[in-house]
Amino acid sequence: MIVNREITRQEKSSVKLTLTIPQAEVQSQYDTLIKKYAGQIQIPGFRKGKAPVHVVEQKIGEAVREENLGTVMETALQEVFQSEDFPREDLPLAYSTPSLAEEFEKDFEKDLSFSVVYDVFPRVSIENWKGYEVQVPDVNVDKAAIQSELE
Repeated sequence: MIVNREITRQEKSSVKLTLTIPQAEVQSQYDTLIKKYAGQIQIPGFRKGKAPVHVVEQKIGEAVREENLGTVMETALQEVFQSEDFPREDLPLAYSTPSLAEEFEKDFEKDLSFSVVYDVFPRVSIENWKGYEVQVPDVNVDKAAIQSELE
């Protein structure tokens, strides 16, 4: 379903993920959704569920397009995060919800391209860790102290 994905690491342990979904996929999802609503909606002059699809599009087409965009975007994000080839260090934190990075073009004649930003674990690199000595203190506890603590 996804044509292109681009991962950009940003400062403060966040990631910007840009996805592009083909227009044909978005359109097929929209067609499925509008047919579902056409089979359920009551429009004056038609029996319930018997209104033609083009009439339903005239009445609620814009709202269905918006719902379709949300559904397609959510499905695409789930697909990307669950794919085997997605880098595990770029997965969002459990408490981090991806949010839209910027406004995206809602042109239904072109491929859908949008960006989300979310938090990830920071990358830590430890350099020069060899050569340090750690002193372990010698601790002695006598039996009388142990016995008094137990009592």
